[in-house]
Amino acid sequence: MNETNDIRKNLRLRYPKDPVKENSREYCVVFEVTKSKHKCNVLGDDFKLLRKGERVCVACEGAAMRKHLNYRCTGHGIESRSTRWAALEASHCHGRWVRVGDHGRCPCHTDGMPDFIFV
Repeated sequence: MNETNDIRKNLRLRYPKDPVKENSREYCVVFEVTKSKHKCNVLGDDFKLLRKGERVCVACEGAAMRKHLNYRCTGHGIESRSTRWAALEASHCHGRWVRVGDHGRCPCHTDGMPDFIFV
């Protein structure tokens, strides 16, 4: 990761409040992909998880939390309701998913790392 090109740097500059001081915590949301554009499958390994039927973990990090959402991330969805998603790096890669639940640590992998992050 290159710190100077990291999108989260822009988020930190735009939203300078420190979520830790505001008693918020980072969390991870698990989604089940219900619809995905075919273009996502040809983009490479990073996007192969965005296929219908796959479960993905998406992290809500402090830099993406919004005060007006009670320090939640935009797009974290509603339990058991279909919502839209779009990949930032590839605008033609988008689809729908259903929120399965949220957790402190990402349960999709044994290392607790997310598949994607909210921005």
